[in-house]
Amino acid sequence: MLNEVEYEHHMSLGTYARLYDEVVIAMEKMQPDMKFVGMAPAARVEPHHFEYFLDAKNHKPREPLDFIPYHSVQRAGRTQTSTPTSIKTPNFLKTVHFIEDTHKLLSPSMKTTVDELGVISADDGSQGDSAHITKPIPALETNWGTMSCQVQRPPIYNMAFVTPEGKRRLLLVNKRNRRFDIGVPGAARGQVVSVDQTTGFKSPASAGLSSDTIRLDGFSVAVVTLP
Repeated sequence: MLNEVEYEHHMSLGTYARLYDEVVIAMEKMQPDMKFVGMAPAARVEPHHFEYFLDAKNHKPREPLDFIPYHSVQRAGRTQTSTPTSIKTPNFLKTVHFIEDTHKLLSPSMKTTVDELGVISADDGSQGDSAHITKPIPALETNWGTMSCQVQRPPIYNMAFVTPEGKRRLLLVNKRNRRFDIGVPGAARGQVVSVDQTTGFKSPASAGLSSDTIRLDGFSVAVVTLP
């Protein structure tokens, strides 16, 4: 509902919440099964924006909010050889944790959607042609479940989850443009799904694991499902 409000529409939180309610209520009369996504900030997240929007007292009475999205376009650093060297993900992940905690407190039935993630290279940022400066990262999984462990040891970020179905999953993010072999005890006979510089705009790569070692190519993002 109104993409990146602070850039494209410039309205107060109260005005946005009222407009959201009026549009949603009108649309639901015509299409009761339609779902709506509210809030889609493009810049730095202000905590009170989400606290205000997710609070039911700031909306007309209706069913709980449906979705809020995450938008994050990172700028990659470059060396003298013009090779991407770093993508600043930790701040974005901290924002994700804050928003998730806030919505569980104020609107627990609402869902979140990752619908606009990308990376801008240092060179592309000066080209002025927005058609080629972002590269989307396909969603690897939709239902992560409960986070059980989070570890940040540069250059590999990892986070473990247990899904509602009891599946054990591990998110691995390689922050460097070099290959790493990561040991994950118990991963043999599991499955890995990944995106990196070789998959580009194609579907994520998927493979079975014959050992406890997982190879992460440069800037790879992988999800490991343990057997």
